[in-house]
Amino acid sequence: EREASRLPGTPIMAHCDLPLVNQDLTPHAPSFWAQSTLNPTDPASHKRLLLENFTPGCATMGNRALAEKALPIPDAAIMHDWWLALVAGYLGEIVTVNAPLILYRQHGTNAIGAQDWGLPSITQRFLNDPAKAISRTKRILRLTPQQAQAFAERYLGNLDASDAKRVEDLANLPSMGLIARKTYFSRSGMRPSSWLRTIVLWVFM
Repeated sequence: EREASRLPGTPIMAHCDLPLVNQDLTPHAPSFWAQSTLNPTDPASHKRLLLENFTPGCATMGNRALAEKALPIPDAAIMHDWWLALVAGYLGEIVTVNAPLILYRQHGTNAIGAQDWGLPSITQRFLNDPAKAISRTKRILRLTPQQAQAFAERYLGNLDASDAKRVEDLANLPSMGLIARKTYFSRSGMRPSSWLRTIVLWVFM
């Protein structure tokens, strides 16, 4: 029934949760979403896609329409899976399977890996190597508006008015002054899934 209700050519992505294991497949955490303090089952999650990615590529599937709409992936895309999720979330549909269906192996050469966003872990990372932690945080936050700008350049005309404004506002964030940026996040309702992610965003963006 859901499939029949979709218009032909609708970009669709399906994704699931992942239990975390170490390089020897020893269980580490039962849920990637929980450890990363992400909530893709929230009805407002597609708005947060501009700020955070909750769809690791190994746990996603997409239809032909998604590939045709999303490709080529621009250089400004932070990660390929994040870009595909933006296209599906804003131009089509993301189907969330609320179950851990694939092991997410964490090892020394993960390109990104699963970050523990609990307060003790975040505090420890900043205490162990504050320069590295701050640099990594600032890099992602610097690239986020650039990704939004690339998305706007390609798809702005396909968005409704509220989504178009949301994308444009984030893309224009680097041109705002410090006070204007803080005011934007305070008033726009644009914030990540957790209070800790929101604080980090507000401090460093």
